[in-house]
Amino acid sequence: LRTLNLSANQITSGVDECRSLPSTLKIIDLSNNQLLQLGRMFPLSLAALCPFLRTLLLNNNNLGSIPLELGLLSSSLKTLDLRGNPQRAINYAVLERAAPELMKFMQNRMTVEQLASAKLILQE
Repeated sequence: LRTLNLSANQITSGVDECRSLPSTLKIIDLSNNQLLQLGRMFPLSLAALCPFLRTLLLNNNNLGSIPLELGLLSSSLKTLDLRGNPQRAINYAVLERAAPELMKFMQNRMTVEQLASAKLILQE
């Protein structure tokens, strides 16, 4: 399985509970749903389980916040779309940046404690 397309399914929650995904996934499309939050485990699970992920689409949901841990996703990620969410922590101009720049921005916003905690979880 290389593509997981769950777009436009009115999903509101549960993505933080994914604990098993095929390592072959390259595209995950969760756009145009009603997701309210991702939780910090969602990006950490993706980082650990999907090392070849190239595209993550989370645009046009109802995300009130964006977990900074998304910045820890694999360097193979080329597209990270978070636009169209009501969050206010990350400026829209930053969301328009290429995935590597956006991920670097998120990493730089993480506290030393957040970064250390995330790296411990990824090592498990």
